[in-house]
Amino acid sequence: MTNRSGFTLIEVLLVTLMLAFLAVATFVAVRSTIDTKERIDQKTELLQAARASLAILERDIRLAAFNYPEDQLWFPIPPSMTNPQNHIPPVLPKGVSYFNGTTSSILFSSRSHQRMSADSPENEEHFVEYRLDGSDLIRSESRRALSEDDYKDKSRLNQFTLLKNVKRFALEYWDTNKDDWTQDWDTDKAFYQKRLPYAVKITLEYDPDVDVELLGEKKVEAMLLTTIVTIIQSSLKTSILQLGAPSVQQVGGNGAQPGADGGPGQ
Repeated sequence: MTNRSGFTLIEVLLVTLMLAFLAVATFVAVRSTIDTKERIDQKTELLQAARASLAILERDIRLAAFNYPEDQLWFPIPPSMTNPQNHIPPVLPKGVSYFNGTTSSILFSSRSHQRMSADSPENEEHFVEYRLDGSDLIRSESRRALSEDDYKDKSRLNQFTLLKNVKRFALEYWDTNKDDWTQDWDTDKAFYQKRLPYAVKITLEYDPDVDVELLGEKKVEAMLLTTIVTIIQSSLKTSILQLGAPSVQQVGGNGAQPGADGGPGQ
């Protein structure tokens, strides 16, 4: 009679148990990798949305512009060229440019408009408005800046929600005459006529709608709290010509974007 060797029942059970442990360990490792990737993707998407919104806002403010009557080819007639006795000074045309900023909203003329069609009735300069509507940061813009109706008539403005779940949107304006920040700026007022702030400080507190279970973390008070300082190009040129441009450190920032961890820009 021939003896045949084989696996005992215990050996088979041990091998099966080891394979089961390997399968579970592999599943846990793969699942952990997938969860980590999903958490990173969600955080990246949320921070990218805030960065993109701040980039649009920063560009609009940086290209804020103010046109003088001379820019519209208007020049007063010298009295010597007319009858001095009956000379009537010409009426100074009202500029189309405008800048009205408060602590929570801003409406101004900017050269940030991009025309998508060559034959469209638009130009480079337009009016832009930022304001909070509940918890939504709204951006409105006109197609051009030709008259007051372009921003006073709200039906002319195209508006969309730039960022949702915004808890705080605060603005301050650097006044070179006062050498300090101010909480409002209105070019219709005599003190601010024909001049723009040197810089605008923007503070944004953003509380995104996140999947807490996916992140595996407790939802913090605000995921993103950042402050950036945007220097207006036209004001910078004017200040340099007047040899009185404040430094970036003096106005309290460097226009940096928020850090990768959602904190203030460096």
